[in-house]
Amino acid sequence: MADNTAAPAQAPTPSQPRHPVDVVPPAPKLAALGLQHVLAFYAGAVIVPLLIAGSLNLDAETTIHLINADLLTCGIATLIQSVGIGRHIGVRLPII
Repeated sequence: MADNTAAPAQAPTPSQPRHPVDVVPPAPKLAALGLQHVLAFYAGAVIVPLLIAGSLNLDAETTIHLINADLLTCGIATLIQSVGIGRHIGVRLPII
């Protein structure tokens, strides 16, 4: 009688080459990439309230409140995406 059990999947060994996506960069490169991510996020998040405030001729105080509200909601959305709610909300990745 033939044995129909499948062989278990083998984990990659240290001698096998890894895909570049799976390699963790060194700490200085991670810091530079993290800073780049924060600057790109900040520029994208702040430009919208600045454009709205400029087109509506709002004063500086109101513009500051718009920017603060925008950054707060971006932070809440990032936490929801990172942590998730239940099974179907959030991708569990640090995205903005």
